[in-house]
Amino acid sequence: RSRGDSALVRARPPPILSRVCAVEAGGISMPSTSVPMRKPLAEEAWYHGKLSRQEAESRLADSGDFLVRESCSSPGQYVLSGLQGDTAKHLLLVDPEGMRNWY
Repeated sequence: RSRGDSALVRARPPPILSRVCAVEAGGISMPSTSVPMRKPLAEEAWYHGKLSRQEAESRLADSGDFLVRESCSSPGQYVLSGLQGDTAKHLLLVDPEGMRNWY
């Protein structure tokens, strides 16, 4: 990797994400306003439903792989689980406006 590479941008998407989208060379952009869902959350390839940390970690094979899951310890909360090198990371997704119907 060159020094300019970002940990969030990959030339080729990880297996879990590759069926869903392609990452542009310029990076990932976030819309400033909410957009309508294209399909229900449960039908998204990157969404794995209610999983524990351990179950999520067992599904992550390569550095850069990620998935979104519903928390077992806090039902109704969503977590982004990913693998960075050999280390699993779990980030609670929080909506600053307190809305629950988003992803």
